[in-house]
Amino acid sequence: MNRFNAFLAACAVVLSGTARAEDTPETEWQKVQETFAAAIEKGHKSTVALEVKAKFNVPPDPKPLPGEMPNTGRNPAYTKRPKTPTTGFVIDKDGHVMTSFFNVDGKVESIKVLFPDGKSAAGTLLGVDESKDIALIKVEPEGLELKPIEWVEKQPEVGAFVMALGRSPEPASGTATRGIVSAVDRIDQTFNAIWEQSIQFDAKTNYGNSGGPVIDLNGRLVGVVAHVRLHSPWGQNSGISFATPTWKIKEVLDKLKAGERLKKPKLPFLGVGPKESSTLVVIGTISPDSAAEKAGLKPGDVVRQIDEVKIGEWGDFTNYIKKKKVGEKVIIKITRGEEELDVEATLGERPNNQ
Repeated sequence: MNRFNAFLAACAVVLSGTARAEDTPETEWQKVQETFAAAIEKGHKSTVALEVKAKFNVPPDPKPLPGEMPNTGRNPAYTKRPKTPTTGFVIDKDGHVMTSFFNVDGKVESIKVLFPDGKSAAGTLLGVDESKDIALIKVEPEGLELKPIEWVEKQPEVGAFVMALGRSPEPASGTATRGIVSAVDRIDQTFNAIWEQSIQFDAKTNYGNSGGPVIDLNGRLVGVVAHVRLHSPWGQNSGISFATPTWKIKEVLDKLKAGERLKKPKLPFLGVGPKESSTLVVIGTISPDSAAEKAGLKPGDVVRQIDEVKIGEWGDFTNYIKKKKVGEKVIIKITRGEEELDVEATLGERPNNQ
């Protein structure tokens, strides 16, 4: 059995529970297709297109921090927000529509919600959560046949099949990309953004399906397509996509319905970069007026430990800092020449353009 046929057989086992001896790769593949198609059809009934007129906020092209690689060779047009509809989905009969904060990030002038049956309605932006990259829109439900999406009961496991749905660029027809969950509980802080426990998956996402539902094989909501950004360090359609999971949405849903705007937290900043071509965790650069400079750290210092955490590589060091808060103190154990020193630093706030 070749790899492709083995994949089909595995899918058939997952989808049907058993694979019969008389099943062929063709019939197995048909079962897989039918399962995906049924889930997509179900999810598309709740998926809507959004025409948002706004003076969108455009973040500055982020400058790399010490030790980070800049985005080089990027065509400026690549990061422009396209003037096409985006995506959302109906979550209840009261007319609440979920989408991504990215789709409404700016001074919103008007929102038009286009439904699968061809009807449309004016939408009002209620609340947003910037760090989760979600936003809630409200339409008046009278005269509309709203079909709320079904939610999963628990978070998907790594390896689970998922699909990202959209309704762009043509609102009348839906789009779908499929993949698997590659990681859960992802937390990241890059380019002045903080992500709270996202689902990572490899179905392709883009400006069109940003804010759309990510569904499982039963057509149930797993999360919201999130963190599609103008200045993405990995670009669009790179095979790395993220979704804000349902359980994180539920944490703040009542606040969004009440019209709250939840700002992203300030990001901690030490202000050091690594020395290249070193097998040790050696500080190579210090940002001017940073917490590191104020604490007395210097290029050439070898980092051994931060608080109670031993540091074996640069990632250990930066990941620890990312989990702290602005204003917190950390004790950094370093070797400087023949001396071993404990340096106390008070973490600052990451600059907006870095």
